[in-house]
Amino acid sequence: IVNRIINESRESISFFDSVDNINKTQTEAEKKELLKSLWNIITADSEIDPYEESLYFRIAELIKIKRVMANKIKQKNS
Repeated sequence: IVNRIINESRESISFFDSVDNINKTQTEAEKKELLKSLWNIITADSEIDPYEESLYFRIAELIKIKRVMANKIKQKNS
């Protein structure tokens, strides 16, 4: 899913189509797995950039995962 989003975002100015597609086709469990993967990418360099963290929470909001749950995913995978 992450690779698909990256490839689609290169061709698009907006994340709307990708986010809309995720919300229409992915289960809540799949969305949580996406956030887990995203957090793993953010922490891959052992440095948490404030912009990356902000983007993580914005994506969670867009795919309709509550901030409390996004925080749990983040803490569990830190």
